[in-house]
Amino acid sequence: MTKLRKITLTLLVISSIIALIIIFDGDILKKIFVLKSVRVVTQNEIKRMEEELSELTSKSATNPEVVNKIGILYQNLGGKYNEKGAWDPAIDALQKALGYGRNNPLVHYQLAIAYANRGTQLENKDDIDKAQIHYEKALQMDPNFIEAKYGLAILLFYEKDNRSKAVQLMEEITKQKPTFYRARFALGRFYYENKDLNKSLSVYQDLYTDLEKVDSPLAKEYKQACKENIQRITTELAR
Repeated sequence: MTKLRKITLTLLVISSIIALIIIFDGDILKKIFVLKSVRVVTQNEIKRMEEELSELTSKSATNPEVVNKIGILYQNLGGKYNEKGAWDPAIDALQKALGYGRNNPLVHYQLAIAYANRGTQLENKDDIDKAQIHYEKALQMDPNFIEAKYGLAILLFYEKDNRSKAVQLMEEITKQKPTFYRARFALGRFYYENKDLNKSLSVYQDLYTDLEKVDSPLAKEYKQACKENIQRITTELAR
C-alpha cells in the first residue's frame, strides 16, 4: 500500500464542486481522496431519508414503483454519507441501492469514492481493489464519465503503482476537456513525480496562459498555484 509521502509541488484544492481531489498542505500530502460538496449535509437530511426508507422497506416491496423509489433513496443516502466522509454507511447504502436495481454509473462511482477513501485511510488493499473495480464499471457504462476517469487515474497512480496507465488516463482527460483544470494540475504532478520536469513545467505554463483569459476568483487561485509550481520546477531545472 502506498504511504502518504513528501511532495514538492502545490496542487490546488477545489471546494466549490463535488469532486475527487488531491490536497497539498506545505510539503505534506495529507489526503488523496476527498469528496467536497457545495453545501453541508445535515444530519436531519440523512435522518429523513432513513425514516422514509424504513417506512418503505417495512411494506411489501413487490410494487416496481416502490422498489425503484427505495433504490433511489439508497443511492441518494449513500451520496450524502460520502459527502460527510462516513464511508462505512455510504458503502452499505450504495450496495443496497445496487440490490434494488440502481446499477448505474453514478452508484459505481460513489462506491469507488467510498472504497478508495476507506482503503486509503485503513491501508486496506481489498478496498483499493474494490474502488478500482467500481471506477472501471462506471466507465464501462459511461466512457465519458470524466470524474470517474479522473478518480481512477489518481487511484492507479498513488495506490496501485500503475503510473503509465494513470498518465494515459489523465492525458485523455486533459484532451477531452481542457477546462477540467484539476486534471491538468494532476497531470503536471504525475509528470513531476515521474521526474519528467520539462513536461511538468510545460503543463503548468500552458495552464497559466489559459487561465489568464479567465476572470474569476477560482482562476486567480489556480494561477497562483501554477506560478508556485513553475517557479519551483524552474529552480530545480537550473540546478
